Amino acid sequence: MPNQYKSKICPQCYTEHRKRGPFCSKVCSNKARIVTQETREKKAESMRAFMNSGNETAEKIIWSLQATKEEREDGLPLPQTPDPIGRNQFVSGGDLWTQDD
Repeated sequence: MPNQYKSKICPQCYTEHRKRGPFCSKVCSNKARIVTQETREKKAESMRAFMNSGNETAEKIIWSLQATKEEREDGLPLPQTPDPIGRNQFVSGGDLWTQDD
């Protein structure tokens, strides 16, 4: 059912649209949002709680934030991640291929 909404002007970018709500897109809606200091503090607190939770994803983020390209500041090497491509395998055109010797 096209054109079921009346024509409106987006208050952020001033484009005409026939979508639900006052904004033409999620981007315009987010740009018009006012983020208070209280909201920032709540987000920061929840991020601190996540980073200190011991979650595997949080640990990877912490390592990547502390690490330089070759090694961490304290001289310890970065944890090794397994290579997703095995021996005699290569990626071509988005596909994983195995090559026989």
